[in-house]
Amino acid sequence: MSKKISKKSLEELKSRSNNNCEYCGEDLDKAGYHIEHVVPKSKWVDGHLSYGKNNILNLKLSCPECNREKYNRNLEEYRQFIMRSRAKKDLKLLFEEMIESHVKGNPYKFYFEKTIDC
Repeated sequence: MSKKISKKSLEELKSRSNNNCEYCGEDLDKAGYHIEHVVPKSKWVDGHLSYGKNNILNLKLSCPECNREKYNRNLEEYRQFIMRSRAKKDLKLLFEEMIESHVKGNPYKFYFEKTIDC
């Protein structure tokens, strides 16, 4: 951030977030924090932010990981990124579980197949 925010603004951000990342809820005492722009600097357009670029309304506290992931995305772009990322992680876990079941000689069962056996 090119301009530092006041201690008062930082305290307001910490209070607003209960000292948790405003994206994932991580405890910022453990993770550390970044001051993150809701509307990214790369997308600032003159006159776009009537309340000012470093105004507290355009700032959130985030953990380092969320700040890196959000990068220059707006909120909706970041939400879509998270949804795609989680879907990939879930699919990867599913494949790992399927492979592990196959190696053990047990065919992987889908959820609906597990409920039929009960």
